[in-house]
Amino acid sequence: MRKDETQGKKVFVVYKNEPPPVATVKAFRERFKAFHVETCKVDPTKRFSSPKSKNMVVVVGDNDDIEQFLRKASGKAVFMPASKTSRSATAKTIMTLKNDFSVSYETLAQILRVAQKSVLRWVQGESHPLPSHQEAIDRTVAIRDQMIKVLRRDAIPRYLTARNEMLGGLRPLDLLISGQAGRVSADIESLKSGAFV
Repeated sequence: MRKDETQGKKVFVVYKNEPPPVATVKAFRERFKAFHVETCKVDPTKRFSSPKSKNMVVVVGDNDDIEQFLRKASGKAVFMPASKTSRSATAKTIMTLKNDFSVSYETLAQILRVAQKSVLRWVQGESHPLPSHQEAIDRTVAIRDQMIKVLRRDAIPRYLTARNEMLGGLRPLDLLISGQAGRVSADIESLKSGAFV
């Protein structure tokens, strides 16, 4: 498979009862080197559409493909259809992050490491984040909450987009996009002894 065909794709090893052995997951990661590989459990009473496996199936696709499959297969397991209240809370959280960071949907999607269309669907209440996506949202919210404690809300966008000597001249926003939230968190902690004006 060509590189351009793998962009945005993931591999989910979906199982119903006992999780697949570590060696099996490792083998999948070797086989699908171009993909991010995750395992997840669904309701054991549900039947997979594939007749080849009673306990495990491999799903390859982008975020929307996998989300649709898991919603069909999950039943009462971890991947429950989101309630209206839950969807509303997610939309509110996304809008808070977007507004406090003063970024576009595209940039926020990069920070959360998802497709922009997924973020828009969350905001519009059309879908709910998968657990791995929710973890990314929660991490970003934690960074935002950390900033609120030491910065004025209107100073957050300037902090995120300013070149930071403590971060090797990089912008905190660029570090968030590249998945280095820990470095940003540590820098914010250092601000407690001073002030960002």
